[in-house]
This record gives sequence, structure tokens and C-alpha cells, in this order.
Amino acid sequence: MQINMGIELISVVIPIYNTEKYLDDCIKSVMNQSYKNLDIILVNDGSTDKSKSICEKWQQQDDRIRLINQINMGAAMAKNTGLDAIKGDLFIILDSDDLLHQNNIELLYNCMKEENSDIVEACNTTIFEEFKSINVQQNNKVENFNTENALKELIISGKFHQTPWNKLYKKELLKDIRFPKGRYIDDEYWTYKLFANAKKITWINDVTYYYRQHEESTMGRQYSIKRLDAIDALYERYNFMKVNFPNLKELSCKTFLDNCIYNFQKLCMLEELDKDKNLREDLWNKIKQTIENDNIHSLTTKDKVLFFSFYKYPYMISKVRNMLGRGI
Repeated sequence: MQINMGIELISVVIPIYNTEKYLDDCIKSVMNQSYKNLDIILVNDGSTDKSKSICEKWQQQDDRIRLINQINMGAAMAKNTGLDAIKGDLFIILDSDDLLHQNNIELLYNCMKEENSDIVEACNTTIFEEFKSINVQQNNKVENFNTENALKELIISGKFHQTPWNKLYKKELLKDIRFPKGRYIDDEYWTYKLFANAKKITWINDVTYYYRQHEESTMGRQYSIKRLDAIDALYERYNFMKVNFPNLKELSCKTFLDNCIYNFQKLCMLEELDKDKNLREDLWNKIKQTIENDNIHSLTTKDKVLFFSFYKYPYMISKVRNMLGRGI
């Protein structure tokens, strides 16, 4: 692959909060990209460790880096600050404990131009704590999707994923779409809206992103009631699909109800998190409302049996499913 110095400016948004252990490697992986025409935006969200000084060190070494310091407002607002600051017509988002393959941006950019796409997503692999070199096979397999089919893949977590990283986006898709303030899980509110604004989305079967799993990472933590944020996001997405992409209504409904049942089961296993059962009551009411007010009869027989059974006997079904290890 030839080195692409870059014709178009691409903004790289990196929200940062207390990731001193991994930040050097993250920033270095961006600075060493084969695609050079980058606008690197470091958003320090009130870090209390050495993250700020690490950012300042790299800023002095590379004039492509801009550092924005703000009081701690959470991951969503840090990403929003970065999105508001982008200068390029294209942008990516990178978590500050993750790494990019050296050809990540070039590969995404070249694919976007060759396929005339609005969004391009490549594959990722998980790394743990200290990063070691990984040999990954690059086969450049490409698949293109229209808006509705891409949204379907996004909903089922097939070719596309809710995580905003490892995607190259056209800035024009962003419009006024931002991450919701104060949400623990904010990706579910954001990614599908950009997909809905895109006409053509491309998937590449190349591993170009290294996702770091550790105890402090969001998905590395044990179950928390903060994960209930996803319920509201999925319900919002379900209503969005009903209006804008009716062919995806049933699939969005199933995903929403499955998530309600998953969280209900987890709270039955971890009763100390919901001693008064208010959270489970709220989840059951959401299931009840959806079953009674929306037409779910077009779902598969298997799904209908599960949802109606759960609606009638939520604690019994949860107990049985937990014993069998189903859905958790």
C-alpha cells in the first residue's frame, strides 16, 4: 500500500479522561498514521491523573494536535466538544485507551473514495492491558449497503456496530446530532442517526482497530444499573424506525424487548441493586406497554412465546432462563 499523504483534512476526535496508562500509545498510533493530513483533537475532560501533561507533551511535538481542556462533564460531552471543533470534511472518533493500525485512516479513506461511500467501517480486535503486536490478515474484502440494509446490520450487530469508533464519517452527516449528556451508554443514541443520514455505507473485512479491554473500560466493568440507559436508547430507536424505516420496526422492537428482559434477568440475579424492585417494575411496564399498544404479531413464533410468557410471568421466566443461562 502506498503512503497517502492525504488530500482531504480528516479530523480525529479523542475524548480523554484519566487514561494516562494508555494515552501515549493511543496518540502515537494516530501520529504515525500513513495518512498524514490530520486534525488531531484531544479533549481532556477534567482528568485528575497525568493525562493533561501527556497531551501537552505531544502537542509540543506535532502541530497537527489541538488540545481542549474542559471541566469534567462526562464522555458524551467530551465527544461533543470534539465534534464541535472538527475542521475536516471527514472525521473519526477514537477512544483514548485504544490504538489504530498504522494504515487505519488511509484504508478507510481510500475505500470511501473508491466506493463513493458516506460511512466506512472496518473490523477490530480486542487487546488486553499491555499491547503486543498482532498479526492480522488484510484481505480487503468490501461490502456495500444502502441505508436500510446498513441499519439492519447495525441493529443486529452484524457487519456494523453501535460503537462510534473505527468508522470514517462525512461531516455533512453529523448536522446537529450529538451524544446525550450524562448517559453511561451514549453510543446507542447516536450511531444509527448518522447511518440514517447516509446513502451508502461500506464494510471492510480488515482489522484496523485495537480495542483495549481492561477493568476501567466501560464494557470491562461488572454489570451496573447505568446500563439501563440502553433501554431508553433502544426504545427511542424503535420509535424512530417505526416512522422512518417501517421495514425495520419488528427487528427494532425485538431488540428493545430482548434488552428489557436481559436487564430484568440481571437484576433478579443481583437483587441488591434493586431491593425495592422498582427498576424491574419499570422494565416490566415497558414490556407490557409495548405488547399491549404495538403490533408484535408479525414477530416469529419463538419470539412471541418468549415475550408473552415474560409479560405474564416475569419472575418465573427470569428464574428459569437464569438457571439455564439463557439471554445473559
